Amino acid sequence: MSNARAIRLRAYVGATETAAVEDAARRLGEGLASAGAPAPEVSLDFVDSSGALPDETGDAIMISSLGPEVGAAMRDWPSAEARLERDYRALAGRRPEALFLCTVFRHVPAGPDEEAQVALRLAIRRLDFLAVRLSHATGLNVIDLDRALADTGALSLATDYRLGGAAAAKAAGREIAGAILAAGLDAWMSPEVQERAAAARSWTSGDIHASSPAARMAPAISRPAAFAAAAPPRR
Repeated sequence: MSNARAIRLRAYVGATETAAVEDAARRLGEGLASAGAPAPEVSLDFVDSSGALPDETGDAIMISSLGPEVGAAMRDWPSAEARLERDYRALAGRRPEALFLCTVFRHVPAGPDEEAQVALRLAIRRLDFLAVRLSHATGLNVIDLDRALADTGALSLATDYRLGGAAAAKAAGREIAGAILAAGLDAWMSPEVQERAAAARSWTSGDIHASSPAARMAPAISRPAAFAAAAPPRR
């Protein structure tokens, strides 16, 4: 193990979910630094498909969301289910311990088309059940954002299933960072550093003040051009 080795995150998420993953990357670096890690370097690359999550080094932590699949699940669930089963079983077959799959927050915004709302809720529920099923079958990690965000509530977070808004990004970012830490970073950090970070957990409940050395650390981020042009969801 080398403490100088960068923690490399690769993420496939919806355009409005990128802020949550960026928040998670920042919190991860800040939390480990506060726990005594020697200046951990965290990099974050966004990719445009789940198939692009593995990289040439083979040691990246892979974060994926089922959010981008909501539309496909609504249009043709049997086809979407078969494709997702195939794709995520293949990904988990390589390194299941390094694959983190996020559920979809089950809050649908109000609208005039009640039938469409019912279909949307059903698609989200099916996707979330699929995530659990894949975890049981393959050993991949599930980050249950639906359960975590439901504790706070969509009204307080001012968001919906697409996770738009600053409050939702912070809440989801805390969950993602905490899940990665809980799964273990033995390839990057000593067990002692991880234990101190996990025991404190204060860094997951709020923002580190800008005056602290850890707060000046920022992950290197790259993303597909399509994300930069994406508009926030309408609620």
